[in-house]
Amino acid sequence: WARRLDCNMSGRSDKTKQKIFETMVELMGQRGYQGVSVDEVAAAAGIAKGTLYYHYKGKAEMMEALLEDRLEPAIANLKEIEKEAREDAGYALRKLIVAEFEFLYTQRSFARVLLTELWREDRGWQDSVRNLRQQIVDIYTRVLNAGIAQGHFRDDMPIGYGASAIFGLAATSVLDHLMFDPTASVDEVRENLLFVVLGVVKKQS
Repeated sequence: WARRLDCNMSGRSDKTKQKIFETMVELMGQRGYQGVSVDEVAAAAGIAKGTLYYHYKGKAEMMEALLEDRLEPAIANLKEIEKEAREDAGYALRKLIVAEFEFLYTQRSFARVLLTELWREDRGWQDSVRNLRQQIVDIYTRVLNAGIAQGHFRDDMPIGYGASAIFGLAATSVLDHLMFDPTASVDEVRENLLFVVLGVVKKQS
């Protein structure tokens, strides 16, 4: 009975956290991090302010938890794709780019929040977001190195910069599409992104 009670309480707690996260994404996607207060998140989520503070000390901790909740599963997926680089790094790189693009496209409100806040230096959760970003860049770095070793990619590119640039280009392509060219076909945007990246990194025969 006690175990069932713990499971029920844990389930309710997870649902409450997801409701908080969904509300944060909706509000901050419209007004940014600074434009949304803890009181507004609680009211829009339909939960008591005390309940929110039971889970988090404040808005910075809420934001850190949101980033981890959304990005950690995405990073786990990228790491699974990375394994395919052992056989064909070119194919793995293509899948990584598509996976990042589609993750941000399907979570477009979160993408706006992430890309708006990613490069700010005055946030309490900046160390966490830098660590999460670095994990993604490291995956791209390892795949690029594998592609060079396999003879698929050019060996004169700056690997670290290239990995960072690919991550940034995939992310900003989504934001640019959503904000400035929303009528364009998402398939066309994705294929254009792949054409540009793969055209640069592939070894010319």
